[in-house]
Amino acid sequence: MRKAIFATIFITVLLILAACAETYAEILPNPIGVTNENPTNVLEETPPAAIQENPETGLKETPTLTIKYWAGGALLETNPYKGVANWFLTNYDGTTMGVMTDSAHPLQAIPHLPVIDRAMGGVGLLDLFFNIPPDDITAKRWVIDDMGAAEYSGYTNVFVAGTTINVPDSDNNYVYEITARWYPNNFGTFAFFVTASPPVVGPRRTPQLYVSLKAEGCTPQYFQALQLSNNWWPSAGDIDSPLAGGYCATSYHPLDVWARDFLAELGWDDDAVTFRLGGGSGEVELGFSDDFLPHTVYVRRWPAEFAALTSDGGSNMDLWFAYEAVEVFNNVFAVSDDGNDYIYEVEALWRQGRSSYAFRVDSR
Repeated sequence: MRKAIFATIFITVLLILAACAETYAEILPNPIGVTNENPTNVLEETPPAAIQENPETGLKETPTLTIKYWAGGALLETNPYKGVANWFLTNYDGTTMGVMTDSAHPLQAIPHLPVIDRAMGGVGLLDLFFNIPPDDITAKRWVIDDMGAAEYSGYTNVFVAGTTINVPDSDNNYVYEITARWYPNNFGTFAFFVTASPPVVGPRRTPQLYVSLKAEGCTPQYFQALQLSNNWWPSAGDIDSPLAGGYCATSYHPLDVWARDFLAELGWDDDAVTFRLGGGSGEVELGFSDDFLPHTVYVRRWPAEFAALTSDGGSNMDLWFAYEAVEVFNNVFAVSDDGNDYIYEVEALWRQGRSSYAFRVDSR
């Protein structure tokens, strides 16, 4: 009798376990690493998917970061070194589990950091791609000296524009650390190394600007723009270059040039630096001597009538800042005849220095 009762109890337990297994399989129909045919092994070897995953992100581990950038005419990418991280997950039953990882400081981990090499040139903007977009991104960088070291507190905060950061064109080596946050409590850090820009020796003098206009119903026009304030260091910090050293020259604001007849003083004729649109529209192309192109170009314009508002014997500085920014792409910008005359300023930036130039675009 005792054996019969024990057999009955044993069979009942098996049925209960089978029912539980079936119920669990319905909750988690296909746990990671196993099939529905053997759900019992899930508890013994692999945590259920619901325990591994964050229900909001579906992510089973701290997010990853891929950096994409252009260098040497090619699109390259790298995965930074993963540092400190905090990643809390919600279990299927509502409880919470988390992972906290520690890591060496980026300055201690330099031998292990992936390298973005600027020897090929072209590296400027770095695009950050997370497999799970964070709620907030911050960045900092350290300048690495010739001994491969830096002060821990000697970092600079880096501006992050959306998911893009700009690497300055310089002869410094940098260590970058990116911190991403997923609210409310999750975060991760990522580090990488950026080599110094290759030495670039520019021309001995600031490049000249040559502008050309192609407009509807007009003969193509071409001239050298008036050069204003500029500074130039041909060696760009390469002290071993025979061209080490440079100069700085200041000049007039574009409005003052036309307001106070400085063109004649400078030996220029007004017609020599003026485009005539003649009722059409077209494009102005910027060309620089020695084909030495700047890395950044800004174009601004003022109504030519502002020059007449400049007070005698002085400058109306309020008008200096009343400019309209002009969109420029690949050193080309659009112009159209709206019945007004405009004074244009082009500011060009190189690693070796900067220069500003001026010319007019008249409607007649």
